[in-house]
Amino acid sequence: MQNHNANIRNFAGDQQGSIAIIFAVCLTTLCGCVALAVDFARVTNANSKLGDALDRAALAGAKLMDIDGTTTSDVVQRTTDFFKTQSKILGMPITTAATLNVVVDWTNSGVTASAQLPVQTAFAKTVGMAQINLNKSATVVYKMKKIELSLVLDVTGSMQDTPAGDSMSKIDALKASAKSIVDTMYDLSVNEQAVRIAIAPYSSSVNAGTYASAVAGTTSWSNTCVVERTGLDNATDGFPSGAATLRPYEAPTADASRIDCLTSDIQPLLGRSARTSVKSNIDSFSPQGATAGHIGTAWGWYLISDKWASLFPTASKPAVPSGDVVKTVVVMTDGVFNTSYLNGPSTMSAADETDSYQQFDDLCTNMKLQKINVYTIGFGLGAGGGAGRAEAELRKCATTASNFFLANNSTQLQTAFAAIADRISQLRISK
Repeated sequence: MQNHNANIRNFAGDQQGSIAIIFAVCLTTLCGCVALAVDFARVTNANSKLGDALDRAALAGAKLMDIDGTTTSDVVQRTTDFFKTQSKILGMPITTAATLNVVVDWTNSGVTASAQLPVQTAFAKTVGMAQINLNKSATVVYKMKKIELSLVLDVTGSMQDTPAGDSMSKIDALKASAKSIVDTMYDLSVNEQAVRIAIAPYSSSVNAGTYASAVAGTTSWSNTCVVERTGLDNATDGFPSGAATLRPYEAPTADASRIDCLTSDIQPLLGRSARTSVKSNIDSFSPQGATAGHIGTAWGWYLISDKWASLFPTASKPAVPSGDVVKTVVVMTDGVFNTSYLNGPSTMSAADETDSYQQFDDLCTNMKLQKINVYTIGFGLGAGGGAGRAEAELRKCATTASNFFLANNSTQLQTAFAAIADRISQLRISK
């Protein structure tokens, strides 16, 4: 009996077998957790890659929407093709093709790409989870902001000079640089309205061309040049009617060769199909006259102001200001503003200089208040007190310090226009 009881006590106290059982259970559980963790990591990785592929595909489709002639089918096909390509590049672990759905929103320029991706499990299938379905979507709104660029270009008599050490005259350098920015901006354009360019050449006045009688309210003068208006709208973009009309310009007969009516007239906004004519207009510039920079600046604003829209043909009507339009004015000059008609005929006196710059300052301030991006370029300003004032006024007019450029030769002028084109191009994308 004693031996029997001892055997029972020994059996009850022997824990080796229970430990083995517990270890086996824990090991099985641990292996199961590791297996599920592996599957979870695969699913998480697949989910991340699916999101990336959808983002890139939706962006590719949305980019297509601004191009002339694009249809919904085109956008869907581009999005689908891009999704398949990105899926392969990202190496998504799929054994069954993902189901992709694409919705095109023309109103908001957006594309929504959604997909269901079945991810096969490696271990979870032992507990009845053979695959996990991922559902994900991405919406991309990609708007190419419209660009309205107005070039205010100095074509005064001093532009025929050649800077020391340079290989070309100022006017030839201006023509090359202006045509370059025209090409650069039109190359960015995906349709006729995406990028439009206006030109306001100026010297002693501005030639309003076919719009002269409309902006002056009269036809009773010998040319089509106009000068600044007086009154409350002197430094605004108010429509030219009533007291806000511009004044006709009559060149003084005593010095007509210096300050005669400018031969090059203004060009309203034109799209990419007008590239050749826009560049031909620039090529026609001929240096003449004194420097009424404030009048040129005013016209740079008029040409992109929606308040003047009724004056221009449909293709040239400026858009209403909004977050979808980048309005930019570039003012370039090679010297001091020395001509004003605010208080009567110009004598190119110190008083004229003061009047011209006061109007210029007011115009710049008011343009910037309307969120117009203003760039200024001083080209071959030289040295001395006059050059110092010219540079200071241009710096003050620019929207930011980096929007002012000082160019001493043709190479630097080309660089300035190229930098401005690059800045504008960076502003045109909204996504």
